[in-house]
Amino acid sequence: MLVIALIIADRQGWLIAPAVDDLNAYDGAAVLVERVIDGDTLVVMLPDALHGELTTTIRLWGIDCPETARFGSPDEPWAREALILARDLADGRIVRLTLEPHRPRDSFDRVLAHVQCADGRGLAEALLDAGLARADPRWRHRLAGRYEQLEVAARRRGEGLWSSDP
Repeated sequence: MLVIALIIADRQGWLIAPAVDDLNAYDGAAVLVERVIDGDTLVVMLPDALHGELTTTIRLWGIDCPETARFGSPDEPWAREALILARDLADGRIVRLTLEPHRPRDSFDRVLAHVQCADGRGLAEALLDAGLARADPRWRHRLAGRYEQLEVAARRRGEGLWSSDP
């Protein structure tokens, strides 16, 4: 009887952590961007069942943008430009999320997603093309080759991070 009670309690989410189906909740969802935190992090108006919050923090898959000021450290070079571009393309707009089934969240429990802007462009692709992000090779994903190509092209053109300007 105890085993059955434990199984029922676990399936109800009463033990350890509730079961959350991130793929069902986010993959393919069209969502409103409430705010852009930095070049590669957004907050969208979709409840986060894992954290019991009304919004969800989204981390862009496969790129790394310079960090904006926090914890007493200054902005990294090009962080403001990445933030401005992300805001211009996504803030207050509807975007579409696409998840990678093998890894729906990062180590900070943010949802990892490819974000498609209203104009059809991928947000990560726009940041890479402008030289405001690096392709992050640590985890493979379906657009990794494309992201690497965009970074190489921005490097060759001397855009953003790859320019001689600080």
